[in-house]
Amino acid sequence: MQKGHVVILENLLNLVTDKKIFKVLDAGSGRTSLEQITAILPDSQVDAVIYPGDVRKLKGIKPLLTEQIRLLEWDICKTPPEGTYDLVVAHLLLGEAGKFGNGFRDLLDKLLMIDSRYYIIIDYVEDPTVEEKVIREYCSKKQYEIVEEIYEECSEPQVWKDFTGYHNFGYLIQNSL
Repeated sequence: MQKGHVVILENLLNLVTDKKIFKVLDAGSGRTSLEQITAILPDSQVDAVIYPGDVRKLKGIKPLLTEQIRLLEWDICKTPPEGTYDLVVAHLLLGEAGKFGNGFRDLLDKLLMIDSRYYIIIDYVEDPTVEEKVIREYCSKKQYEIVEEIYEECSEPQVWKDFTGYHNFGYLIQNSL
């Protein structure tokens, strides 16, 4: 059985397959998100963004790098990546903001400032650093539409330092401007 966040990612990516997604930014890129994006959106170019010097992430995605996938070591909170994207994916990213000296709200703000038509945000319901209500409020304030929201129970709880994740949530957000 797949983990809840993987099921959510697959389902949300499948919802955009007919939306002409050619350029994707995978924020906080990892093996799971890259594999899903390239499998479901095989014709898209992917910018895989990891925090500068994050050896853990680099080690996991390095074998997946191809001409289709460009690696960018970038601190999104300092400067959002330039350019326009069809889709920005933040798969289990927001809960990691504190690992690199950033805050959840700052990272969310910078993430949703990236010029894109669609955003996918997935994280753990139980993560005390991720404020799901703030995501909704931000989208409402910016007139972004939450096109789909999915909640999944994890087949096996994930144990982290400060919480145990039993449930994942995911949003497909459309930039309506």
